[in-house]
Order: sequence, then C-alpha cells, then structure tokens
Amino acid sequence: MREKQANRRIRLLLAVFVLVFAGTLARAVWLQGVRAAELGGMAERQHHESITIPAGRGTIFDDKGVQLAIGEQTMTVYADPRQVRNARAVAVAAHRLLGVDANTLYPQLLNKKSSFLYVKRFADPKAAGELIKKGLAGVNAYPEEKRAYPLGSVAAQLVVVLANPVPVKRKSGLAPPLPSVSCSSRPYATSRGGAYGRFIWGSPLPE
Repeated sequence: MREKQANRRIRLLLAVFVLVFAGTLARAVWLQGVRAAELGGMAERQHHESITIPAGRGTIFDDKGVQLAIGEQTMTVYADPRQVRNARAVAVAAHRLLGVDANTLYPQLLNKKSSFLYVKRFADPKAAGELIKKGLAGVNAYPEEKRAYPLGSVAAQLVVVLANPVPVKRKSGLAPPLPSVSCSSRPYATSRGGAYGRFIWGSPLPE
C-alpha cells in the first residue's frame, strides 16, 4: 500500500516537472520566436538613441578675413533646489570657484518650490569642472557657447545674410561678399542607455 502511494507521488511530481518544463519551453518559443522582432526593437530603442545637437554659431569675418565675432566655449552651472541637500556648501563653493554672490544664491537654493536655478551662466569651463567634481547633490552643468567680439564694439551686432550676400560699398570700390560662416558638420550624436533609461554619453559621433 505504501509502495503504491510512493509511486503515485513520484508520478505526480514527474507530471508537475513535465508541465513546468513544457510551459517554460513554450514561453521561450513565444518570446524568442514570435515576439523576437518586436522585443528586439524595444531593446534597441531603450539602449540607443540619436539626439539632435544644435550647431554652434559660426565665426563672422570682414572682407579681409579679420574675425568680428567668434564663439567661446563655456559651461553653464545650474541646480535643482529640490535635490540640493546642503545649500550652504553649494553657495560657498559657487562663491569660491565661480565668483557668485553666496548671500544671494543661498536663499534661492532653499526654495523647494523651484526645480531649476541658474548658478552661473557662461562660467569658465575649468572652474565649473572643479565645482562639479565636488559631487554636490543637485548641482550639474552643460556646455554653452558665448558670443565674443575680438574688436570690441566694431561691427559687434553685424548681421550676415548668407542666402543673398550683398557687396558693401567703400571708398576704394565694392568689397567682395563676406566669406561663408562655418557651422558644425555633425549636428547630432549617439548615446547608449543604461538602467532606468539614463543615457550614457561618450559614444562616437557619426560621420
């Protein structure tokens, strides 16, 4: 009697294993066979994305090739007051590295109703990098181009129409049209994603 009950239990356990294995096999066939293309596309979208990057403003020259306006690479430092844990430390570090008024910045960092705050626009990249290296919570930075005029106020607000350049009159005759303004030839970049959809920068730019 006991032997028959043991055999039944063994058969029942074997049947359960067979059902579990069959279900697992069917699920694998369904995912890797039927839905393979759909899931592959989802994985590609989650881990690889093309992001448009605005092209930098080109240099403006006069008819002799002298630079009238150029773009300087700077860093803009910003903060999210909701994520800032030590407002005093952020204000002191920004004052020491970026020259920001700590007394003005400190109460702004305490305003938890705001989620974005400029700490310093057009900051020196080296100084901004030192601030970011401190790892202060809620503080980050992004590159931003600043317009500079090497000749000061000379033609500082000159507007160049590239589509239809017009010769400029001068005492010695007509000056040739201004040279074309240089622009970025690669206006987009790729990034690879990590966990929770956070993208990891540093992928090579497509040619």
